Amino acid sequence: MRKKSSLLAILALIMSLPFAHAKVCKKDEKDPACTKFYESDAAGVRLEGSTSVFNTLISPNKDDLQQKIKYFSRDTGSGRGVLALIKGSADVAMISASLGTILEQINNTRGSSHKLEEFMVHPLGFVEVAVIVNANNPIAQQKAGALSARELKRILVGRAEKWYDVGVDRDSDILLVTESEGGGIRSVVQETLMKNNPYWSETRMLAKASQINNLVHQHPSAIGLVSSAQVKDTVVRLNVRDFKIYQSLALVTRGRPSPENQRFIDILTGYAKDNPNVVDQQPDVIYKD
Repeated sequence: MRKKSSLLAILALIMSLPFAHAKVCKKDEKDPACTKFYESDAAGVRLEGSTSVFNTLISPNKDDLQQKIKYFSRDTGSGRGVLALIKGSADVAMISASLGTILEQINNTRGSSHKLEEFMVHPLGFVEVAVIVNANNPIAQQKAGALSARELKRILVGRAEKWYDVGVDRDSDILLVTESEGGGIRSVVQETLMKNNPYWSETRMLAKASQINNLVHQHPSAIGLVSSAQVKDTVVRLNVRDFKIYQSLALVTRGRPSPENQRFIDILTGYAKDNPNVVDQQPDVIYKD
């Protein structure tokens, strides 16, 4: 009996160790602090945001990453990632656009006043923006540079609604496909090539880059914007004349990262250095409208 009591005491001590420096909560307790504690404990490092960061650095390294660190990630777009960081439902945000631009959009839509000084940006590198079309589009078989940056801009802002408006022998409406508002690619192209003019009102917005690839593959008249690291072999990447734009990839924390969050940042920085699609310096950006 004495041995059984000793064993139970040891087990109780072992089970209590993870809670030595935290509030002890029951899983069905309604206290918000307890809910947050268990959510964080189950997920490890919680990431949310850019599909470009996710598809370039997290998804291809998933197996290796899972062996190195406990984490949970969701690719919901740069803007939603920063919003989740602000709300406390993410420990690290993934972004592929300027943090200042993202915060400006959040402040304007939510009436808030978040400042850059509240955050730390951890750069990962730069990847090129790619323009993709359906393989059966006549422009896919034409020589490189058949579409110019000026013609691409006309499509993006809605001044060219049919393919023959940009010199393509195809009498059909253009289907423009981009990521949702707040996405990194959408933002960087709008700031540079489009000079902050609004996108065409008929633009089809999708949540993830994989969905953009799929829709362009399925629709003969579609054209889309994705990261160069996300182009699938089911679509054709156009070599657009006078168009070379790079988006930045980065992680963001609210203030200094915790040791575990810093460890995750260091691991992803290593993946970025080994990825041929990621460059560590901003290349010359070309866009002529």
